[in-house]
Amino acid sequence: MSLRSISSTLQVSHLRKNLKDFKKGMKTPLTEDQVRQLEDLGFCRPAWIKMHNALRVYKGIHGHCNVSEHSPLYHKLGSWVQAQRRSYKNKSRNMTPERIRRLEDLSFQWRLHDRKNWWDEYQLLREYWVEHGDFNIPTDKPEGLHLVEWAKVQRRHYKRRQQGDYSFLTDDRVRALDAIDFVWDKFEARWMERFSQLGKFRSQYGHCNVTKNSAGEYGTLYSWVRQQRHIRKLGDTGMGKPMPMKRIKLLDEEGFVWDAAEELWNQNYEKLVHFQRSNGHCDVQCTVNEPLYVWIWRLREAYKKFRDGKKSTLNFERIMRLEKIGFQWTK
Repeated sequence: MSLRSISSTLQVSHLRKNLKDFKKGMKTPLTEDQVRQLEDLGFCRPAWIKMHNALRVYKGIHGHCNVSEHSPLYHKLGSWVQAQRRSYKNKSRNMTPERIRRLEDLSFQWRLHDRKNWWDEYQLLREYWVEHGDFNIPTDKPEGLHLVEWAKVQRRHYKRRQQGDYSFLTDDRVRALDAIDFVWDKFEARWMERFSQLGKFRSQYGHCNVTKNSAGEYGTLYSWVRQQRHIRKLGDTGMGKPMPMKRIKLLDEEGFVWDAAEELWNQNYEKLVHFQRSNGHCDVQCTVNEPLYVWIWRLREAYKKFRDGKKSTLNFERIMRLEKIGFQWTK
């Protein structure tokens, strides 16, 4: 019986009901060929078509159909994509040839984590690591965003593996990721992203003294830098958890300043030493070097407090260093 003949005996509402029953595996007047013809005409559940269209839009933006169900922006679409894979794997009648064709027209991957695809993705990650030495992949392009999402999936499955749950991460895959120093812990990964940003700042400015007013992409780095100093201080004084030695070593190698005030004092002291060597004295005039003049004025005020037993930025070591170059406490 042709589609035309069956549609003449069934109203549209009955057709939809029979199509729905067919998808559930129930007995209906429809044959598989008629179902295919109906779907060719777009006579399909609007919800499925709507989600398929959403997937088409997603692919246009991101360049692939591997939507993560853990994505806060695409959770619904990601869940739907997973449902399509399950239907295909279980050979559900819901997954009709027409739907398969529609999805494959979008280069839909039925098995996201098959061996070939995994190693292809790994190779992309390895190439990035070889070139940049880190995993701080920019997400301003679809391929970058996709690789970042792939890395997140590896971390989730590594955690499952550690907990004894199902994971597609085999021993050889773990070894391969370990070989490129892949960061398994998501919090450690975020820390490394910030550390890499600090390295970029140092390359650009020659130091690690990020300020509150640092421009552009470094605006939020100031809070992270302060946090590292605070964590180190709490650990050193026994008031908090010690900072891991690995992090301390990395920051030290980058020239990180743990005490910003001490670093600033030393910088000003070196400027005064340079002035004394050039001029034979430490009597800096405001018209010659106003910032250094102001610093010297503050030194003398701090000395008065120190002499009177009050809280001061000066200590015996600093006083000795200043007097060694002939600094006068009274003008």
